[in-house]
Amino acid sequence: MEINEDTVKGCGLIAIVAFVGVVILGLVLSFCMPLLGGWSATYSDGHRVGVITKFSNKGYVIKSWEGQMVTGGMVANDKGVLSPEVFEFSVVDMAMVSQIEAAMSSGKRVKLHYVQVWSRNAWKANTDYYAIKVETLDDDKGQK
Repeated sequence: MEINEDTVKGCGLIAIVAFVGVVILGLVLSFCMPLLGGWSATYSDGHRVGVITKFSNKGYVIKSWEGQMVTGGMVANDKGVLSPEVFEFSVVDMAMVSQIEAAMSSGKRVKLHYVQVWSRNAWKANTDYYAIKVETLDDDKGQK
């Protein structure tokens, strides 16, 4: 095979097309993976203390367990009205549902451990905060 100027130009064009194709594929995957639930890496973890005030199984077709916890303190909105600080969370481990329902029924303060995910699964949860453990606190000592 003889190498001439046209052969070199053809190889360069193929390399450019391949490079552009890889870049486009990378961009498409980076936008699609969170939507498909393949990128739910943990962004942060921690705990919050408060009283669980709402816990429900939400959704039309695909249901998810969602809750709200009043963590104390008051926040003023733009009109100067004070409202409680509310932490919204999701439960993806069905074994925790009964624990959270019991904590809510007791009305006691709880320590809710959570992980915050980078991108949530739309069919799994409505928030980025997944509850992973709940502890009922003793009102006198602030601990279990």
